[in-house]
Amino acid sequence: YFGCRSKIKDYYFENEWSKMQEDLPGSIQVNVAFSRDQTEKIYVQDLMLKNSEEIFDLIYRKNAQFFIAGNSKRMPQDVK
Repeated sequence: YFGCRSKIKDYYFENEWSKMQEDLPGSIQVNVAFSRDQTEKIYVQDLMLKNSEEIFDLIYRKNAQFFIAGNSKRMPQDVK
């Protein structure tokens, strides 16, 4: 999960993430939340809540690794 304000300004390593997803299909999944690119703000914690069953399955049943990146005053606490 990667969160930032704008895809154009802040989506670091977009090309690298896309290439990894192409090169390793099914092995890596990148979920991004851009909070300022649309009228309604979308945050990492919103995507996580929406995908909570999948996240549980990946971590608990499939032993997946999970990374969250982004910078916000409230994001770390909201994710918890």
